[in-house]
Amino acid sequence: MKTLIAALLLAATVISSYSQATEERLRQVKNKTVVHRKAPAEAISSFVAFFEYVKKNEPDIVSDSKGQAKWLTKSLQKKLMDNYAARVEYMSKNPDDKPEYPDNSWFLGVWNKPTNYSIIASRHYDYRNKDNPRANRTIIDVLYEWGNEDSVCNQYPGIRNLHSFVFVFEDGAWKLEDIYMFDDEFTSAESLSQQLMHRL
Repeated sequence: MKTLIAALLLAATVISSYSQATEERLRQVKNKTVVHRKAPAEAISSFVAFFEYVKKNEPDIVSDSKGQAKWLTKSLQKKLMDNYAARVEYMSKNPDDKPEYPDNSWFLGVWNKPTNYSIIASRHYDYRNKDNPRANRTIIDVLYEWGNEDSVCNQYPGIRNLHSFVFVFEDGAWKLEDIYMFDDEFTSAESLSQQLMHRL
């Protein structure tokens, strides 16, 4: 009986200590180590050049290894090619199915191209240290807009859609790490990485 009581007291002490330690975490503090400013001109230029690349059907970034190395982080390159390989394997076992393969349009985040796009904001966060050597990111917020005409080329008349393109400074250049799409009139909240990690 004494052993049981001692064990219960010890457990209560541990739980109490853990609870106190947990309450002390996630305190709001002012951070003086993160550099926050607008995206550097080089990052914006990289985005615009990349966007001009994926707006076209050719060259296809899936088969363009030089394009991948130029525009995508190593992590995103791997996700892209793993997704493609998974779909090729699936097709070899299910030849009657027609899965959608990744291509340039996946990097636009919409199947029907908008009439125009605008860079409406950008943020640059540099929080590198010895434990976080890649923590040099730029987020570029892009607004898609469809015109009001109702036509085959304009499937979403009057619609606006927001995307955030995340670039990381890797190997001396700004490269795409991910794209975030927000819950909107015709899109669901998700990211390009989520799409690429989805397996058939």
